[in-house]
Amino acid sequence: MPLNYLNISGKFANAPDPFPFGDEILVAIFLLLDNDDLSAASLVNRRWCNIVDDPIIWRYRLESILHKCDTLVKVMETTTIPNTQNNSNYKKEIDERLRFLAFTVKDIKHYMTNNSESMSVPQYINGSGLKIYTMTLGSLCTELKIGKQIIDGFSTKPMTQNFDLMELALRRTLGQLKSMFPRDKQIEFPSAIIEDPQAREHWERLYGKEVYYVMFDEFCKSTMRLLFTETETFYEWKDFLGYFINFPKDNIITTLKFHQITNIFGFENFSSVFTKHALGQGFVGLMSPIKAEELLANAPPKSYLVRFSRTSPDLLTVSCKSPQGQLQHSRNQRVGKDKVSLSEFLSSKFPDFRPLPIRVDADVLKLLDGKLTKMVGYSGNLVSGYMKV
Repeated sequence: MPLNYLNISGKFANAPDPFPFGDEILVAIFLLLDNDDLSAASLVNRRWCNIVDDPIIWRYRLESILHKCDTLVKVMETTTIPNTQNNSNYKKEIDERLRFLAFTVKDIKHYMTNNSESMSVPQYINGSGLKIYTMTLGSLCTELKIGKQIIDGFSTKPMTQNFDLMELALRRTLGQLKSMFPRDKQIEFPSAIIEDPQAREHWERLYGKEVYYVMFDEFCKSTMRLLFTETETFYEWKDFLGYFINFPKDNIITTLKFHQITNIFGFENFSSVFTKHALGQGFVGLMSPIKAEELLANAPPKSYLVRFSRTSPDLLTVSCKSPQGQLQHSRNQRVGKDKVSLSEFLSSKFPDFRPLPIRVDADVLKLLDGKLTKMVGYSGNLVSGYMKV
């Protein structure tokens, strides 16, 4: 779990100090800790919290993580997977997945090459930029490690959607780095990334403009309870929202994730639009274009599915069967590269199309609950279930 340093209250200010030695000794110890341990240490008392905030700790961690990421990227670049099955469709899926991985690793390498100097990290107005950057880069490093473990197991196990989980998490984590730390402009506050004025005002009023993230459960209790009032379906709705935003698997919602979901579904009518398009027919979540085409092959013309975009993880892809029977894939993006809400995109580009009567199986999502932050979450083909609706 990433460090929750932005949500610390003053109630620990007068707590007794279990280690009454000099700050330099604590800094030396904290340099050896990971995010989970630093998070626990920051909650001991105000002194420990201030020391955890020390830039020395985060610059050291950043240099260490940069080195680990660089090593893992080099390993992933040389990945080859033997095809042990005489199945043309299976080989086609392997080739497609490896193509995505090569594209992703190339993108990561390009980013790492151009952002290797830790001194260039934007600080934001409150100096939190280095911490956010280091935490996010640490998540990227973790996903690369998981990716290597998954790939190492392909000699004895078939390639499943576990690979897709890992690859999508890599792309979304890299997207967070690019969006929160753009090279062409300075972001003053973490909340400034939220484009919708109502959504940004809501975040700043509930959490503060300097807060980068909140835990998902806290977000649901505050924000989502305000936007979604139908108690009987709230928990199913919560499962789908958690699935929708929880790649990378960190059980948090950042300002960037909030920006992305309000861009796709809108803020003012979020609950009704999300219910229609995510809980209703046609949303299949994490699915390859090959599998989408298989499902659409026997469907009537003017049918469509909605799934996560693999190449642009902040967008959705609509896979459809045209009136002439052609299989096509389009992202909710205008020609000028501007993002457009899913409702507007479907009504303008597919006005007479109907979704296939399937969606992600809610029972499968329950299997993911609590496992998205652990490597064991990749064991088994967890998100392959779909149900007719």
